[in-house]
Amino acid sequence: MISLLFLGKMFLGGLKPELTDDQIKAHFEQDGAILEFEMPFDKTKDARKGFGFITFEKEETMKDLIKKGKETIGEHEIDLKKATPRADNFFGQQGGGGGGWGDNYG
Repeated sequence: MISLLFLGKMFLGGLKPELTDDQIKAHFEQDGAILEFEMPFDKTKDARKGFGFITFEKEETMKDLIKKGKETIGEHEIDLKKATPRADNFFGQQGGGGGGWGDNYG
């Protein structure tokens, strides 16, 4: 069973290194209250990975955003999709970086 906390979880793809976490968070806070903000970090490259996750307080906020498919922050276009749990997450094995959540970017 999936926790209700994750019903409003959205996948962000195509994040550019020049976008700061604060810029991303501030942009999406305009749409609704954020419960969780996850930007995986690649320690070997010493840089944020090109994807992340935002969990909104209201599932409707996430649904409205993913209907657009893309969002622009400054000059950068970001892909928006509903975050779905990976199949291996249900067997207690968590993948790297995304905490068992992902899309085809990971």
